[in-house]
Amino acid sequence: MRERFDEVQLRLLPSTVVLTDPALLVRHATSTTAAKTSARQGVDLVRRLGEAVAEIVSSRGEFRVTTEVALFRATVEAP
Repeated sequence: MRERFDEVQLRLLPSTVVLTDPALLVRHATSTTAAKTSARQGVDLVRRLGEAVAEIVSSRGEFRVTTEVALFRATVEAP
């Protein structure tokens, strides 16, 4: 990017969602392409995900989903 822009900045935006109800993650997972594709192939990944998350919530009291978004800011100086 620096070949085209005078200044490039990277800002990382980490976030963690804490879930105590596996159904919330399962509902989101069912909307993904991976879930739909695996279901067409006869593999119920969403059910297995729900079971795994429920087990973690049962033992730890919560399940954490951590994400990190990268935000680039690129500018060109006026001539």
